[in-house]
Amino acid sequence: ASPTTRLFNTLLVTFAAVFFGWALVRMQIIDPVRGDLRGMGYYVGQIAFPLLVFRTVATAKLGALDIGTVAACSLGKAVVMLATWILAFVAFQPKRARPDRYLTATAFALYTIASNDYAIGFPIVSALYGHTVDMGMYITANAVVGSGLFVPGLIVVASIGKSWQTSVANRGNSDAGEPSCCAKLLQTGKDVLRNPVILMTIVGLLYHGLLGFTLVSNGSGYDLPSPLSDFVKLMTSPFGVLALVLTGTSLREFDVSLWPIMLVIMKGVLCAFVTYLLAGELISPYLGDRMRMTLQNFSFLYGMLPASSSPLIFAEEFDPERVPTIATAIIIGMLVSGPMMFAAALFLESADTDMTAVFGKVTFTSEIVGLISGMAFLVMLCAMPFNCRKVCLHRVLVSTAGVALVIYGALMVLTNPHLQESSCKDFNRAPHLSLVNFFVGWAQHTSTVLVVAMQLARAAEKSDERWRSLWSPWRAAGVAALCVALAIVPSLVTIPPLVLQICRVVKPQAGFVRLVPNAVWTYVVFMTMLGIGVCYSCQQHRNVAAPDNALPEHAEAEEESSPSSQLTGSDTASDSAGDDAKVNVDRHFVPTWRAVARGMIFFQVVRVFVRVINTAHVFVNDHVTGGFAQMLVVESIMEQAQLPVLIGLMLADEALPREIARGLRRIPFLGNCFCCGAKDQRRKTVLDPTSFRHDGDGGSDHGDEGVGDLAAFQSMVRKATTEGSLVAPRMSVASSANF
Repeated sequence: ASPTTRLFNTLLVTFAAVFFGWALVRMQIIDPVRGDLRGMGYYVGQIAFPLLVFRTVATAKLGALDIGTVAACSLGKAVVMLATWILAFVAFQPKRARPDRYLTATAFALYTIASNDYAIGFPIVSALYGHTVDMGMYITANAVVGSGLFVPGLIVVASIGKSWQTSVANRGNSDAGEPSCCAKLLQTGKDVLRNPVILMTIVGLLYHGLLGFTLVSNGSGYDLPSPLSDFVKLMTSPFGVLALVLTGTSLREFDVSLWPIMLVIMKGVLCAFVTYLLAGELISPYLGDRMRMTLQNFSFLYGMLPASSSPLIFAEEFDPERVPTIATAIIIGMLVSGPMMFAAALFLESADTDMTAVFGKVTFTSEIVGLISGMAFLVMLCAMPFNCRKVCLHRVLVSTAGVALVIYGALMVLTNPHLQESSCKDFNRAPHLSLVNFFVGWAQHTSTVLVVAMQLARAAEKSDERWRSLWSPWRAAGVAALCVALAIVPSLVTIPPLVLQICRVVKPQAGFVRLVPNAVWTYVVFMTMLGIGVCYSCQQHRNVAAPDNALPEHAEAEEESSPSSQLTGSDTASDSAGDDAKVNVDRHFVPTWRAVARGMIFFQVVRVFVRVINTAHVFVNDHVTGGFAQMLVVESIMEQAQLPVLIGLMLADEALPREIARGLRRIPFLGNCFCCGAKDQRRKTVLDPTSFRHDGDGGSDHGDEGVGDLAAFQSMVRKATTEGSLVAPRMSVASSANF
């Protein structure tokens, strides 16, 4: 069987075993809390796993191990770990006390470096590479680095955070004794040395150095001498399935939100790109071009490995509130990593073949999906009620960016050679003078500049709460028009990278193309967004209250659960309205567009980062082969996924779907799909006071306007009660949910 077929079968069996363990717990056949898995966990972690490490190290061809590959994988994980720690500390529930944010950031950082090396990594590399290249020693080396360096280091960091948290909680209590940091550091060092994985790694190295002459050659490598090899093989043979089942049994909680998805992107996408980029610089140049490409592609595949269940154990000890978030990230990561690794195998199997044609087909499919999403976005945008007096800046910027993306998607479909080749022929004759180049680039850069404007608006709001009240609808439209005009400048000097790649299959091909302006523009956008993010974080830290005045954990969790409520900023309005009338008005259902803007900002940072790496790689090698082909496919999918992501962010908001449904009800032939009739709709309007708060976008920016509407609602209730059309009105969140 081909490597791709073997990998597909391995992925199928691997994830089936994980699902089997998850199903056993969900059906309550096994209860981990009751201790049903204690013996299995001990055998896997303390016996089978260390013996497998010993066999791998003792029989490895250490002379063929390239240190640069291990360094690239380890440094890539370290870079992503640091970025995740900073992002989580700054942005995840920033109103909590600093020790709590410190521990959460550490737990999230561990997720990005805790690769499932043995349970999933070993079977995958064995299926993909077989006996041609011994990639098992690279899996082992990276696992040893993680177990001996990253995990102990994060345990020390978490211990410091725990001590900090305890000292804040016991402030003023002199009797509370707590071990010093030096004592904890010493204890952590002892735990590292007692770790069975570290011990068996040392034993394996000693055996390889002192008793290496006893190893038996098997043609493609070495085996331990019999009967030692038979004993080790017998003891380690259950490891694969038991480790996978244990992974499934640990995934007991599921809580879908923005942060698990962000963690999956950091672990499965950014880590793969960073390790691939570092591998190109750190792999030894004396290995030959083919071996260098194989190791670089391996580093890309290694960065995609899903996380193990160790972050769950870590979170249960140091930050129990984050267990559902990390468990969800592990589940989503496994679901995403399977298709990504299989796609990687397709490209790696044809590492010497130019994959431009395949890239064009994938791009065309993603463009069709983006175009359909664009039509859906336009329908949603037109269906939403519009009040020019209550239009906020974020709605104008998001709507304009969405329209620009629709234009970009339509132009890309018309440009793709699978539909017609005339546009690509004109582009190939004179790329910089082509109208296709200008209009596609203008639409693409318009959305980019608008998202940067959203980030600037958020930073300005954070520095001055009165800032958003200065924006009239005309000023907001003027900012959007300025962004549209500014996008013309980069469109004159840059070339859309996806157009350049998909038009390579059309003859005659374009000659020499200057890509320096593309690189400069990409780096400028990326550094600008990073700079604004740093300024925003600094301003946020200045505005955060002291730990003693921090929000309670449950209050912060409620705020985090609702995307609209996070950025609404209308607490004073709700208090004033509540004093005027004792009506249960759910403030979480106020449309703000700020949560949508925040999601678009994060997605663009990731997308631009992917383009930075791809742009840097083009200067070294522009052949669409191997891992670079998949990197371009990922960039293409992310480029065309902007509209689906935008629609998903709008639907994830608590208030925007309600606004869209209200608008669709006004269409005669669609009204029956959203309500039982006009009479029922009027009845729901009478019953639901929140309908008076949801008109337009002014909920967050014009909170005081709700008081007059509330009085009108009370008057309507009294009138309806007098006429007998309403009996015993009951106000609840459930009634607003049906609306």
